Amino acid sequence: MATPTELGFSSPGGGGDDSDDNPPQKRTSKRTASETATEEETKKKKKKKTKHNTKMASPPSNRIWNEEDELSILKGLVDFRAKTGLESKIDWDAFYCYVKGSIHVKVSKCQLMSKTRKLKKKFLDQMEKIDQGNDPHFTRSSETEAFGYSMMIWGKIDAEYTNGVMDKAHQSESGEEVFEEDEEVALIDKGAAKSGKSPHEAVVVVDKITTKKNGTAGKESDDDDDDVLCAVRDAFETTMMSQGLSDYQKKLQLEKLMNLGTGKRRELSNEWKALCVEELKLNINKLRFSAKLAEAANDDDKKGLSFFCVDYSSSSSSSIVSWVEIPISMSINIGEISIPDLPIFFSMFLTIYLIAYFIVFRNWKPQIRPEASSCLISIFHGSPAVFLATRAVFSSSERSFASANTAAQNTVLDFSVAYFLTDLFHYIVFNPNDVLFIGHHVATLFVFLTCRFLVFHGACAILGLLILAEVTSACQNAWTLAGARKNDPESRLAVKVYDLLSPPFYAFYSIVRGVLGPLFFGKMVAFYARGGAHGVIPNWLWISWAIVVGTAITVSILWIWNLWIELFSERKANKIRVDKKIR
Repeated sequence: MATPTELGFSSPGGGGDDSDDNPPQKRTSKRTASETATEEETKKKKKKKTKHNTKMASPPSNRIWNEEDELSILKGLVDFRAKTGLESKIDWDAFYCYVKGSIHVKVSKCQLMSKTRKLKKKFLDQMEKIDQGNDPHFTRSSETEAFGYSMMIWGKIDAEYTNGVMDKAHQSESGEEVFEEDEEVALIDKGAAKSGKSPHEAVVVVDKITTKKNGTAGKESDDDDDDVLCAVRDAFETTMMSQGLSDYQKKLQLEKLMNLGTGKRRELSNEWKALCVEELKLNINKLRFSAKLAEAANDDDKKGLSFFCVDYSSSSSSSIVSWVEIPISMSINIGEISIPDLPIFFSMFLTIYLIAYFIVFRNWKPQIRPEASSCLISIFHGSPAVFLATRAVFSSSERSFASANTAAQNTVLDFSVAYFLTDLFHYIVFNPNDVLFIGHHVATLFVFLTCRFLVFHGACAILGLLILAEVTSACQNAWTLAGARKNDPESRLAVKVYDLLSPPFYAFYSIVRGVLGPLFFGKMVAFYARGGAHGVIPNWLWISWAIVVGTAITVSILWIWNLWIELFSERKANKIRVDKKIR
């Protein structure tokens, strides 16, 4: 019976003459030519794949993102929402400008929105698995960190955010995705035709390549081995890198682990994954409990923006849920415009000053009209500041000299800053030679502004000093206005009020500035000197505060001491005049 080889079936359309002429040599030569053609086709295929990958990499697509970019987007979204206070709707133009500097390549806003949508979908898929009791397996610290940031962003699903903004992102990117997919199919067909493969074989090959790029070929043996090695490496870097080993020792141990047998490596990998799963369960429970705490806290106080973050320290396996509170200053809303309170307060005090100067005290002498106007804005500042500061301090659960400023405390600081700015302009315009008061106001503004806008801590200490400084304000301003008019012959009432207020005002002022003020100041300095604000308020700053406050208290004591001397001297002189008249 004739064999297929003898019949010449090995060559396409082979004839009988070719088979009869030395068949063994012919068969060998044909097999060699076939192998050579296969090698050439393989080389051509590799070249085509290289060109194809080059072409596909030129237009921006999802394949340009790496893990660091994904973390940058998620972390940027957390920070951006914290700073803007937006929970559901996001200004994508502003966010694009905010985060594009942390991405290693240049991308468009549409690509950023598309990537954010896919990251959210990935997180929602993971949460769905968790709800079904199937916990995800994270083998790299970056995956765990990305899940933590995603939990902060999308842990509580916002329907408006899901159905509105992200759908727009999907619509904006759909054209690009379709174009990229069509271009890839066209290149595939062209390469398949040149390589001699059937369309079905080309589709299978490209499907495997695409699947590998997208990270879904974990069931292949090579990818499985890579996953095991990656897990073992991550376990070593997480648990052993902090053991005080030298770089050479770390390298040796890592090489030994990489050279272990497949069974041993797989055993270590599975055990490490199990530990990661247990840790993930614990972190998920912590995050859910943290969300409940945040919701309960925000029900009572909506003035501050609070959120929970995961603090990833040197080891990726130890993630700690921590509470972060960012105080947001109160603002006044006019329609859809939100105006910060500092300009509003400054405009208010300036308006009061102008009304006092041109209307309330228009009949007073020009020499005392500026001082009277300054007293009037001081009256509008002093007593309200005492009330607001007391409420802001005692309404806070943290009343340490180093505690973070609350929204109410920042509002009081803005209120006082606006007053001292207005009064400073008054002295610069009408009393530029009064260096003592100008220096006092500048130093006071330094304390308030650094507490408010530089360190964001220490408001309890500053507001405590403000309460002690302004609690005598009403009495002091009434006394000052009466003293400004006592030399006017037409105002006998001013003389009586001045004489009546002087002794009680001096006594009240002496107790507050001479006793309570130094006690509070000493307690504050002792707290800072013991390091109570270490890492929160720099040493140079609290020392500057101490110098300013200590100087102000000293000058106040000297001032009230001088007034006591003048009072007793004046009364002694009046007694002598009365005795002379009697004689």
